[in-house]
Amino acid sequence: MRATFGSVHFLITHILPRPSKLGTHVARSLARERADVVVFGHSHLPHDEVVGGIRFFNPASAGPRRFDYPTSVGLFDGKRFTHVALDDRSVAAVKKRINQMR
Repeated sequence: MRATFGSVHFLITHILPRPSKLGTHVARSLARERADVVVFGHSHLPHDEVVGGIRFFNPASAGPRRFDYPTSVGLFDGKRFTHVALDDRSVAAVKKRINQMR
C-alpha cells in the first residue's frame, strides 16, 4: 500500500525480512516507485533506521504483549518519527529492542 502525507511518500507492508535485506515484493515496489519511508510490521520489534536514503520504521505492536517485546505505536508529526510506549514496562522494552533487525 502507498500513501503520501505532505511531501513524504510511504510504502506500507506487513513483512520485511530486514531493512538491509528486502523481500522481493518490497524491492520490486521500491524499484517501480521510490518511497521516503517504508513502514512495516510482522516482527513486533520496534525499528527506526535509514538505509540507502529510505527510512525503515516498525512501530512494534499495539496488540497483546509477546515475549518481552514492547507494546507501542509509532507517531509521525510531519518531520519526526517516534515510538510511544503504551505502558510503563514498554518504555524500557522499546529501548532494549530497538533496531534488532539489522
